[in-house]
Amino acid sequence: MKEQLLEEYRNPLVHRLNLWERLPEYLDSVTDLSRLCIKRSQTKTDLNVSLIAEDLGVGSRLLSDAFPVALAKFREKHDFYIKKQQKKYLNQECDKEPEKPKKDTIRKDLTAVRKFLRIIEIFGKTLPEKHRPSVMLSDFNPNKLAKKWGMSGGRTRNIPQPVFFEFMDRAIRWVVGYSDPLLDYRDRAIEQHRTFLEGSNRGGSDESRWTYASGRMAWWFRDNPLTELENQPGAPYEISTWASEPSEETFSQRRTISPEQVEEMKRLRSEGHKYQDIADELGVSKASVSRLLARGWLPSEGYSLNKVLHRYLPAACLAVIYCFTARRQVEIESLKAGCCFESKNGYWIQLYSAKVLQNDQVFPTIKLVHKAVQILERLTESIRSEKDQSLLRMPNFRGGVVNYWQDGQFNDFADLVMDTGEENKWVWSEHQFRRFFAMTYFFRWGAGDLPTLSYYLRHSGFQMTQQYLTDPDWRLAFDEVRAEKIADLALHPKGLSSALQEDLSKLVSEVDVEDERRSKKLIKRVNEVGIVINHIPDGLCFGESPAYKERSACLENGAVQRSSAVQGSCQGCPNLCSFSHPQDPEIIIDAANSAIMKKFLESFDGTRV
Repeated sequence: MKEQLLEEYRNPLVHRLNLWERLPEYLDSVTDLSRLCIKRSQTKTDLNVSLIAEDLGVGSRLLSDAFPVALAKFREKHDFYIKKQQKKYLNQECDKEPEKPKKDTIRKDLTAVRKFLRIIEIFGKTLPEKHRPSVMLSDFNPNKLAKKWGMSGGRTRNIPQPVFFEFMDRAIRWVVGYSDPLLDYRDRAIEQHRTFLEGSNRGGSDESRWTYASGRMAWWFRDNPLTELENQPGAPYEISTWASEPSEETFSQRRTISPEQVEEMKRLRSEGHKYQDIADELGVSKASVSRLLARGWLPSEGYSLNKVLHRYLPAACLAVIYCFTARRQVEIESLKAGCCFESKNGYWIQLYSAKVLQNDQVFPTIKLVHKAVQILERLTESIRSEKDQSLLRMPNFRGGVVNYWQDGQFNDFADLVMDTGEENKWVWSEHQFRRFFAMTYFFRWGAGDLPTLSYYLRHSGFQMTQQYLTDPDWRLAFDEVRAEKIADLALHPKGLSSALQEDLSKLVSEVDVEDERRSKKLIKRVNEVGIVINHIPDGLCFGESPAYKERSACLENGAVQRSSAVQGSCQGCPNLCSFSHPQDPEIIIDAANSAIMKKFLESFDGTRV
């Protein structure tokens, strides 16, 4: 039985669950289509993929990712709504066979299976004798089997420090500076849309009234721009529509009349021509002439308020929460209203802990995270119920509700807020945010230590944290961080002793390339020298680096007495990089070029982020 079970894990999940046969059989057997209908808006009836997944006993994302062609063809066959990005699948014959599972996927799955079987063995006496295992079922090595069966997944390229810092600077701006004006603007816009919708001079169906009100909102946005965000770094260029984007097909009619024709309309009207005569002369409708001459031209660029509020703003909030909590995606998805609160000991956030305990845990956090959670609460207030307090279900202005999956959203947000000049190519995964957290914890703030990190990550023991930190990929990440820190100190030597400044500047100057090889060469030189950085009350101590140890002021019996360091005891030591303790946010983001950071510090009475 064990061999048969393990053999199954060589295959992708869709094969283990036999979905290649079960899904077509399920779709062919559907007789009551109304059961699978879900209203996304007043006119568009969408396919309830979540209900199909529930019937099959799988996750909805697994179905959407593995069977986009089958689901798109089913939508077309039964007249369900098909999104623009789904239409490309209609030209494909069938879904692609899933790739061979990666090593990490097999290792994680088998580790969970091994733990389960081990529990059965330990508590075997609680089982009926006929079901009690007679042999050891958990005596297999998940790592060896993963290497034997799995495909190498490759390492996600770490996002360079300047890119990540710019991204987080923009996300913090949205949370601290842009969110309140946006939400106030939303309230004004909703009230105005309601006025257009409920006007006593409008007849027709609910849908026609909605279309009329939404169209009128485009003029309202033009005449009532959100001036508070004008020319702010990373802010939406212009909010110009209600729910649909200006680039969508519904707005293509605006581009059938050229700006030159509008100018000609104005000229003819100034000469006394009637609207109908102008329309006949230019080959357009009388209504278009009347509208353009009376109200002017609508902008053809910008963003819908719906997209800014329910796509970009949540992305900024989640980036802040990821960055300053270091939680995994499955943990962030447990966000609920009221999960972040203040006590006399500071701010706390309650999230699911997926590492070992697999239950809800309370983590210390900061005021900035509390602000981000409050924004999500305001965004979802209209759709939350007593039974569902999730903060990752977003409303839209057509009355629908959308599950907010983070995949791809950070890239869209980065494309909007960063002046990269090209499509964003970085993978904004939980790994990147956890790396950033580790970087700031160990190399930017004072008194960082491994036991504290172990507890914060909710590891079952200190050894697990050591193993976690010495993983080859993570070890390389920490090596990169250390090398970046040393290069930064060499370029900005404030606080360095003259001896350290000379040593680090020489080390960095020996790495003379400027491309991607620079990082590898810098890591190699740092490791060759054996530089060790430790936090002490007065700053950073380089005293335990073999090449620098002998000049440490506290050297005694061949050992650096770092454990006895107190505030002021290390001043003047050649191996000290001093700073005001604890370090200010300027260390993380150059506040001189970040007005939003200054505003944040002022708004929150100097509380450090």
